[in-house]
Amino acid sequence: MRFETSSPIMQLDGGIEAYRKRLSALAGKNSAGIFQSVGNARRRIERDIGPLRLEMNSRDPAAFERLIALKSQQFLSTLGSNPLAFPWIRGTLDQVFATQAGPFSGLLSVLYAGDQLVACHLGLRQADQCHIWFITYDPAFSAYSPGLLLLMGMAEAAQGEGLNLFDLGRGTQPYKLRFQTGAIPLGEGAVSSPAWLAQAVLAKTAQKRWLKTTILGRVWRSGKGLVSRRSS
Repeated sequence: MRFETSSPIMQLDGGIEAYRKRLSALAGKNSAGIFQSVGNARRRIERDIGPLRLEMNSRDPAAFERLIALKSQQFLSTLGSNPLAFPWIRGTLDQVFATQAGPFSGLLSVLYAGDQLVACHLGLRQADQCHIWFITYDPAFSAYSPGLLLLMGMAEAAQGEGLNLFDLGRGTQPYKLRFQTGAIPLGEGAVSSPAWLAQAVLAKTAQKRWLKTTILGRVWRSGKGLVSRRSS
């Protein structure tokens, strides 16, 4: 193991009120305010668009195709390419959505305002846990914090679905820090033949971590971005 990281989690056993108490116990300003932020967003979207409705475990193929379309648009706008265009990646998503037998299953959750799809998520469920995986929303509703609305709605519905934990996945995105009540330790490494290839991968990973997590790295990225804008 070369690097140690962690994956933020939402501990939901005991229901939404128990989760609220866990957040409050953290005494973190950001965590404590997420319920108020979501409440304000709910009131605004229901006033402007229509009442919210969550389908926690949707089997609607049209909703699944809408998720693929929205996620593809997001990839194109942020990456300039669409990984979902690769058949094996799209095939994996199709298989996850179709899997409903046994302890592992795909979980498609869809949030509507009135009759309009606002946000959706395809997750990986294992027994009483769900890994938050592909979450996206319609940009037309971006002013209403649709991702936060969906994730909080899923947290509220989790107990009824027999779910006790959401794994938000590795990363320090602000929304993860606001929702998390704990973390699962992770280890990262690489194995290859020949061994030098693994060393090259780890060196590149270390460089990326330096750029993201250190003050000098952030200064370097800011300077590089400024030079790129001036030269374009």
